[in-house]
Amino acid sequence: MKNLLLNYKGVRNNTVSYMMKGNGTKIGGVYYLIVPDEEVAKVHETIADLF
Repeated sequence: MKNLLLNYKGVRNNTVSYMMKGNGTKIGGVYYLIVPDEEVAKVHETIADLF
């Protein structure tokens, strides 16, 4: 937590953005993004590669 507090200023300069791909659908009046398992795995790999 201390490290996060001390180094927070630089966070805005060190971010990565990614938009997950999926299909939108409405279930019970609520809109959901249905993301395929392959896309979820891709995001997991991307996050793991960052650390």
